[in-house]
Amino acid sequence: MQAIDKMIEKAKIAQGKWEKSSQEKIDITVREIARTIHDNAEELSRLTVEETKLGTYEFNLSQDKRKSEIIWYSLKGKKSVGIINIDKEKEIVEIAKPVGIVGVVLPVTIPVTNFMSNG
Repeated sequence: MQAIDKMIEKAKIAQGKWEKSSQEKIDITVREIARTIHDNAEELSRLTVEETKLGTYEFNLSQDKRKSEIIWYSLKGKKSVGIINIDKEKEIVEIAKPVGIVGVVLPVTIPVTNFMSNG
């Protein structure tokens, strides 16, 4: 449990810095994560199968390439911080902000894709 406690503490520190990020910085970071996974899908897929002894290289490769594109295009241009919508009729202002640390248990079969989808 000490290892998990240390990870949570580090995550709190990182989250405190991240929550102050501009929309531009968040967009750049998300794009770079997706691009890095896409561009390194061959190596990541090989390492996944080698380490887990589960699944196939081809399946992992297709998932890593396809999901990195899907996730980037689904998030591209979407606001994720600050005012994201104003409904004057209902007098509602929607404000997006980080919710905090989110813990996720990832299956080992396709960890890279699951990280992007759930992490």
